[in-house]
Amino acid sequence: GWVKFQNSRLRLKRLLSCRGSRFLVFDHAPFSSIRGEKCEMKLHGPHKNLFRLFLLHNAQGTQVEFLFRTETQSEKLRWISALAMPREELDLLECYDSPQVQCLRAYKPRENDELALEKADVVMVTQQSSDGWLEGVRLSDGEQGWFPVQQVEFISNPEVRAQNLKEAHRVKTAKLQLVEQQV
Repeated sequence: GWVKFQNSRLRLKRLLSCRGSRFLVFDHAPFSSIRGEKCEMKLHGPHKNLFRLFLLHNAQGTQVEFLFRTETQSEKLRWISALAMPREELDLLECYDSPQVQCLRAYKPRENDELALEKADVVMVTQQSSDGWLEGVRLSDGEQGWFPVQQVEFISNPEVRAQNLKEAHRVKTAKLQLVEQQV
């Protein structure tokens, strides 16, 4: 199918082949010059799940903006997360209000941005989509990724959530001290 970009009137044509999919590239920029952000227009029908892609310094040295549409909200949020600058590491002790979930069933990732889960893993949720996906940080090791909400249950007890954060902080601090001793 074709994807049309607003303003620039560029088109991206997906070419199907026996070996998979290929894409025609109309513009490019170094990753450090790419930004993605939510498009806050409140549209319905075929115009929902929009996000903007900015090439701050493209191949011609100019700034270009594209508008993309995804099929689902989680797909949009995942694109924005993938295009974001690396996040600073979270200070777990400042995240008491963040929701947490516990894994009920193991989950094997199908995409690179998904988080592998084992039964009983505890994950602090950082984003939630309306179509059943969560993004979060596994408290045991700090790994981050997306996973389906069906695999987990929310931890409603605030004391349990606080204890989970304290324990994760304690383990992280102990690991850092161990690394420092080995240097």
